[in-house]
Amino acid sequence: MYIALRFEIKLLIKALLLAILILSIGIEGSYSKPLAHVSKGNLDNDILYYISVDRFFDGEIRNNIPDYAFSKQEQSAFQKNDNQINRSLIRYAYDPTHRYPGMYWGGDLKGVIQKLDYLQNLGVTKLILSPVQDHANGMIYDPGRSWYLHTSVAGNDENIDPFYAGISTSFQGHWTKDWYELDEHFRDPTDEEADRLGVLANLLDEAGTRGIGVLLEMDLNSTSPVRNRQDYEPFQLQKGEQWLIDNGAVYQRGQLLAPYIDRLTLERDPAGWFHKPLEINYSHVTEKMLEQGQVDQLPDLNQDIPEVRRYLLDAIRFWLTFNQRSIPIAGFYFNDIPHISLDFWKDLESVALSIDPDVILISHYPGAGYTNRKAINWYAKTDAYTWVNYSFSFSARHFFERFRNWDGRTYVLRENSLGQRGQYFNYSPTVTLLHRLLNPSESLEIPRSSLRHVQDQDARGWVNFIEHPDQPRLLSQRPKVRDQAYASLLKFLFTSPGVPCFCMVLKPIWRFLTTLIIKVAMVWVGSPLICL
Repeated sequence: MYIALRFEIKLLIKALLLAILILSIGIEGSYSKPLAHVSKGNLDNDILYYISVDRFFDGEIRNNIPDYAFSKQEQSAFQKNDNQINRSLIRYAYDPTHRYPGMYWGGDLKGVIQKLDYLQNLGVTKLILSPVQDHANGMIYDPGRSWYLHTSVAGNDENIDPFYAGISTSFQGHWTKDWYELDEHFRDPTDEEADRLGVLANLLDEAGTRGIGVLLEMDLNSTSPVRNRQDYEPFQLQKGEQWLIDNGAVYQRGQLLAPYIDRLTLERDPAGWFHKPLEINYSHVTEKMLEQGQVDQLPDLNQDIPEVRRYLLDAIRFWLTFNQRSIPIAGFYFNDIPHISLDFWKDLESVALSIDPDVILISHYPGAGYTNRKAINWYAKTDAYTWVNYSFSFSARHFFERFRNWDGRTYVLRENSLGQRGQYFNYSPTVTLLHRLLNPSESLEIPRSSLRHVQDQDARGWVNFIEHPDQPRLLSQRPKVRDQAYASLLKFLFTSPGVPCFCMVLKPIWRFLTTLIIKVAMVWVGSPLICL
């Protein structure tokens, strides 16, 4: 009797555990927020999927050349002229062959909606969209660049147009001009003028019914490129050229607020919204350079100016309350965080949390992780965000590609994985002294100050990656890496603390394997980030 009772209790426990497992790894259902968060940034047991919208899926061919977005009925001569130029520029910015990576390829929000069942089947719980806010149209031609894809494996059938191979546009969404509008390349042409955000609301609702939240990437630091010359010479293929109309200006719902260059007087920054031009010397970088310098020569917004601060914080409020009666956005992914002031960031955290205490805030701090002292000091002074973990991710990539000369060593990977439970942090005073005598620079160690600043539970919310939008793909950079090594790297990331990231451009067998790993790994690891 006693043995039978114990056997039934064991069966009951196993059944409960199995039920928990099933509930954890993939179920259809309505979108709901977590009951409680255990790490900074509000990431829980999620799977994140980063989407470069223009590169994902073309669900609406009519917005590939969205000249309909620029009316011919304006009263202002300037606006009429601008719209005419925009209608001309966007025709040359689209590449239907998908051979020139610097141009638009046609992906849009309708395309994301059409792939939601696929994403749900993967087990994705959160999407991160590359910037969808309205960005400046225009093109920059660099004759020294040869950006194109081969038409065959051997690359014999080239037929390359050198002009388009040297063109850059804002397909990534990083030339923002209006933080309150949806870019015309991603819109639904049938949306009424008063409801230009209709397709985004539809995406939020459709994703929410599948249990998927949506995060928006947003730039807070800079605007669009500036063409300093006003005159145009006859085009020559051997000389660089820029065709730009907005020239760094800031708009709000289509209305010009702050030009970077006044068209009549040619005065720079007449509204006083920008820092003065400052070059960033990354070899001897200072805090002033990081905060006020121009990243990629783009005009740098000054968040200490009350009007600028109000504009950006109101944009945070706008997107967090957008679609609030149905399913709002789940949070933000912010790019180039070290280039904004800490004081402004604290205000942003306060505003976002006051609207939604469960808002997810993810930042991209280049080089962030335990080994980056500057990043850790910045992280320690804030309250409510997580970030992309470069220290761990680079170490893991290098280890599995057998690049063991530096941070790909077993020792480094182990310490990045264990954090405060690592061997170095827990050395005895005697061993610590000896270690410092033998290695005074502590070149491969995680700084003890970093470990003291970061609780292990918070580090479990950091986003790890195999592939990242700002990094070359592993198999492109290291083509000799074997499939078995890549698969082992996938397994390692999904069974390590933090937020694994993997690329879906894989052979079919590895697609199946990664899907299986995701669903199993969801039970006990952090929030995977899948990058397309």
